Amino acid sequence: MSGNGVVPRSPRVRRRILLLAGAVLTLALVVIVTLFVISATSDREVSVLIGTFGSARMASLAVIVALACLTLGLCLVPVTRPWLVLLVPARLAAIVASSVAAFGWLITPSPTVVPLVSAGCETGYVVKEMALLHVASGTVYRTDGILVTAVEWVSGDDGYTPFDDGAYAVVDDGETLRVWYNVRFDRSGAPVPTDGAPDFTLPKLNDRTFACGISTHARTPQPQPPSPTAPLHDVRDMQSSIREMVGVSLAAAVGPVRDGDGNPIDSLPIERMAIRDSTSIDGLIHMKITSRCEVAQP
Repeated sequence: MSGNGVVPRSPRVRRRILLLAGAVLTLALVVIVTLFVISATSDREVSVLIGTFGSARMASLAVIVALACLTLGLCLVPVTRPWLVLLVPARLAAIVASSVAAFGWLITPSPTVVPLVSAGCETGYVVKEMALLHVASGTVYRTDGILVTAVEWVSGDDGYTPFDDGAYAVVDDGETLRVWYNVRFDRSGAPVPTDGAPDFTLPKLNDRTFACGISTHARTPQPQPPSPTAPLHDVRDMQSSIREMVGVSLAAAVGPVRDGDGNPIDSLPIERMAIRDSTSIDGLIHMKITSRCEVAQP
């Protein structure tokens, strides 16, 4: 412990840490500059994509690493007491900036990157998608190693990412790749229809050899939710449903159900019923049934 804060006691250890932080800071700056040069020289058309890490995500991570190394250097560099007036605010600012940047990077959802597959074979294109809340968007890239070129943009409703879900179809006509995809989630998992105009068309990359046996990992159909009960249009159907509801309610009651005069309630003559319930401290649901008796038919 010293007047400058918590630092290593050994000057040699402190020097090694500072050298390592400086080397990592230099590497982070090289990454940032390289990504900027690639984007600037290609008029923002070419970027880097390694796995799910694109240029923007790499640059953000490099900035966080650079800020962390700068913060470490500011905390370890030895200074005399008069310089602490300037160094302490700089340390606090660096700590806050690196913490905020790291938190923002961590809460940002990771994108998904999947190859665009035609008849089980790669096409030389990949699709990167990202969903945030109810918004989903994606970019189709032509790949050249780790360098990629954006060629098309896609979207999905309610945060749906169709290409990651395998909800797309590609038709190869020899010269072009015609692509259809679902914008909305389809519970049935049915094949995407290709009878209309394609959502977009890509030039086929005939100068390459691609791996085959690739699956789109399209999901299996999901059970359909139960359809809502059909509305009742007939008076007899309505009366029958009311009697059924009363019978079920009475059967679920604890003990015999009686009216205000103490007589057992018969569900058969009830024509109309309203139920008001409230939960009491005894853990039971108490129901009050108000009914109007049917008029006996001659």
